Amino acid sequence: MKKPFITVFCAAGILMGCATTGGQTSVKENKGVTEKQTEITEETSEEDGTMHEEAMVGMANPFETKGSLDAANKAAGFTLVSPKTFSTYTAKVYRVIRGEMIEIIYTDSANKDEDLRVRKGVGNLDISGDYNKYEVNKSVNDSGIEVLLRGEADSFHVASWISGDYAFAIDSKSGISENKVLALIQEIN
Repeated sequence: MKKPFITVFCAAGILMGCATTGGQTSVKENKGVTEKQTEITEETSEEDGTMHEEAMVGMANPFETKGSLDAANKAAGFTLVSPKTFSTYTAKVYRVIRGEMIEIIYTDSANKDEDLRVRKGVGNLDISGDYNKYEVNKSVNDSGIEVLLRGEADSFHVASWISGDYAFAIDSKSGISENKVLALIQEIN
């Protein structure tokens, strides 16, 4: 009596196992496919300066890299005014999310490390992308514009503000003085 019960029980277990895998191959066999999907391919460029990048499997990168600020402004459908150089920084990368945001990435004076970002986006939300907590969070009024500064006592890493239908943000890895931030805001607005 026990032998037929065990046989039926084992057969049912095997059938359940086959049904739940849906005929899929083993994880080991699929591993190669997953590895191939995460490879990154080379960038290609179009005449308008658009750089296409193959991203890793996962969330798609919404940014398009452009060859100039003019090309970024055209792709975004609105204009960001920002200097090519500011203090010791030089604009190196212009990126856009069509119809939503323009971002300029500046490098330091040694021309190798990203240190400063300037963003303009549609709407009235914080577009800085910096979610760190800072020692100092202060609001200053600069020519009628309310600017939120975040950072340390004498050096700020984030400045964000709203002007009209647009949100703006300046991010600095190394931090910049309040006077320099406000001077840059005057050049942008």
